[in-house]
Amino acid sequence: MAEKANTKTNVKGRKPAATKAVAEKEVVEEVKEVEKEAKKSAKEFGQEDGILCRSVTEGLLKVPGDKSAMTYRFSDYGTEQEIEYRDLMAIVRSKPDYITYPYIVILDEDFIEQNKMVKDFYDNNYPLDDLRRVLDEPVDKMIEIMGKLPKGAINSLKNMVATDVSLGRINEIDRLDRLNDFYGINFKMINEVFGEG
Repeated sequence: MAEKANTKTNVKGRKPAATKAVAEKEVVEEVKEVEKEAKKSAKEFGQEDGILCRSVTEGLLKVPGDKSAMTYRFSDYGTEQEIEYRDLMAIVRSKPDYITYPYIVILDEDFIEQNKMVKDFYDNNYPLDDLRRVLDEPVDKMIEIMGKLPKGAINSLKNMVATDVSLGRINEIDRLDRLNDFYGINFKMINEVFGEG
């Protein structure tokens, strides 16, 4: 009489080694499927599709559209406008200062995700879509954040500070002193000339 080999099997009747290999294969297939779906779901832009952007520049800003020959006008800080995909891609590739200085902030998450330079810049900087929030931070935090901002954002904030001081929105002595030191400007004088106090 022949003896039966004593092999352990799991509930489904597979040997443990076979189960592990099958499980690993299933995980690999699942990952491939997820990656395929992610590629499918990536938004495809047409050349003339509008990409929403916001000006982070005080006053009028004109952005030339090199591909369309249009000029995009942002009337003041916070103004939002769509820029054609082809023009925005040209800006990202040949005039990245518009993005990194920055003069404008791109608001379309799909566009950002598809452009490594833009994504890396936004991931590594204070959220630039609303610079005015920096001025609402506690004084020490405000100065800390300002020290890490790109040059253009610092310049835009300087213009905002001057405007806010002249309108009496910023009138705390400590905040004014720290802003004076940071910029090397006497904002108190602006407050005395144009402000309420």
